[in-house]
Amino acid sequence: MIDKETKNERDESIDSSLDNFDFDAFDEADDEESYEYMPRNGKYKKIIIVSSVIIVAVIAVWYLFFRGSAITPNMTNWNQYEVDNWGTSNKVEVLYSYEFHESIPENYVIKQSIPEDSKVKRNMVIKITLSEGLNPNELVPMIDLSNANDSDIQNWIESNGLTNIELNYSFNQLVPENYIVSYEFESGSQITFKRKDHLVVEISKGSNSNIDKVTLPDLTKMTLQEAFAWGENNNITLNTSYVYSKYAQADTVLKQNIDSGTKVSPSNVINLTVSLGKQVIVPDFSTLTQTQADKWGLDNGINLTVNKTYSSHIEDGYFIEQSLQANEIMAIRDDLSVTYSLGKIDIYSYVGLSILDMKSDLDALNLIGANITYSIDYVYTTSYPDGMVVSHSYEHSEVSPGSIMTILVSQGESVFVPDFKGLDQTSILELCQANEMVCVFKFKHYPSPAGMFISQSIKADEVISKNDPVTITLSLGPS
Repeated sequence: MIDKETKNERDESIDSSLDNFDFDAFDEADDEESYEYMPRNGKYKKIIIVSSVIIVAVIAVWYLFFRGSAITPNMTNWNQYEVDNWGTSNKVEVLYSYEFHESIPENYVIKQSIPEDSKVKRNMVIKITLSEGLNPNELVPMIDLSNANDSDIQNWIESNGLTNIELNYSFNQLVPENYIVSYEFESGSQITFKRKDHLVVEISKGSNSNIDKVTLPDLTKMTLQEAFAWGENNNITLNTSYVYSKYAQADTVLKQNIDSGTKVSPSNVINLTVSLGKQVIVPDFSTLTQTQADKWGLDNGINLTVNKTYSSHIEDGYFIEQSLQANEIMAIRDDLSVTYSLGKIDIYSYVGLSILDMKSDLDALNLIGANITYSIDYVYTTSYPDGMVVSHSYEHSEVSPGSIMTILVSQGESVFVPDFKGLDQTSILELCQANEMVCVFKFKHYPSPAGMFISQSIKADEVISKNDPVTITLSLGPS
């Protein structure tokens, strides 16, 4: 490393050597051409070099520390799934450690090594401390079991987050209902009881006779449906509570609060712990395509319903909504649906096609959210047969859901209905043929001569379609 004083002496020596150098010697030796040399100040040259080095250094610092950087969020109240998503999206490696915590739930963030609003670049490492929940080795204050009742014990369990307390209920002639018959520490003691320790408590259900008692089977070897069938057949009430399980399929009976082989009666209530199957964290479907959503459902064994509907402001194929919020915990058997957009509605041309076909297509579109309302007006025309579409709104256009359409439908060629009064059947038939009308004849006895006009179903001079029949009643003569 060169110190500042030595560097200055070296620069002055270089400048002195340049001042004393004989450049004229080169001019004399050059017989072919002459060059004009303009000596530069050495200090300016040195400034340019130093400036270039500084600029390169600034660019390097920017590249290393700002290119591809991300701002660290406040991850408090984030769960591990959310942290993983953030790390993956920003290419930041996440290292986890775990601590027990009294108020922060299991697998939620306690603290982070990089503070909020700090810049992190790709491939950096952030250390996250997650909660392991309550400390199982923590000492728990013990209540007076000799004088406690069922309610006291339940409150003690809930307030201390205890999960290893086994409560058994039995009939007892000597101990009042809801009071403790006996208790046994499977681990720990009255003085040294920890959260993880196992305590078995038997609580009295009062006195009861042994009449109508049955032997309780091992319900964990039955399906849930079989267990309920057994309870119904024996008039035994079964209560269920559900827990997530990585290993047991949904609706598998995991545990029963009364041991198999015990004599029970209709006054007993059997509490069953039943599996919900593995827990699944709902993803943010707005970040997934429909194909990716379908794959997620298959990979996690979820019966995912994918709906499609039209939208005036969301493009075709993009996410609209999901029935469960992102990062919610769900069971395999829970219902989950996600809706994607079909975009706006393409209206094709139905001109010259049957109005029945057009109505059928519009009704099908309305079933998937088009909500198109339409009105039909009928016109006489020689261009299209009866029942064919003459024109309609939004032909060859895209429309938003809820649009209103008007449809014109042909009634065929029109004709003025003649006045058949005073004519006989032959004359009436000739007139109908001349006007290309459909005439239908009816006959009845009448005082006028046979074959003479009596009445017509449509008044004279009314405009009708040539396809509409006109009924003409003729006389059969007097009866």
